[in-house]
Amino acid sequence: MRWTYTTALLSSLLLAGCGGNSDELVIVPIEGTVRYKGEPVPDLMLNFQPVKGRPSWAITDAQGKYKAVYTEDRPGVLAGECRVQISLKPATPDEELQMLEGTHPRQVALQDPLKKYGGTTTGLVLTISPDRTTVDIAID
Repeated sequence: MRWTYTTALLSSLLLAGCGGNSDELVIVPIEGTVRYKGEPVPDLMLNFQPVKGRPSWAITDAQGKYKAVYTEDRPGVLAGECRVQISLKPATPDEELQMLEGTHPRQVALQDPLKKYGGTTTGLVLTISPDRTTVDIAID
């Protein structure tokens, strides 16, 4: 199953109502760098899906750095265990079409980690805790 930026973002927005009163929740403002084979990966969409509660998301910049977003005005990820799904963020409609067809050059280059960490069966599980706000991710 191929996840595009749009699909991942829509999934996050559809689940936005879950999780109860956000004043009672522990939200950890995390940031970090995503690397593949030791190199930073730009333009990735990250979806942080906790066991229970609403997801957070992030997009990596040109240096592979990200800052997670819980709500528009609140950075972070719900504390506890979460699965992280990754997908490529298309820069243009043409790139999105290439991704849907499976022919985008970056999609081909990142085929293994996108398959391993994309979709609901992602093998990337993190434990988010208040004492650790820098969370670097290796998708080797």
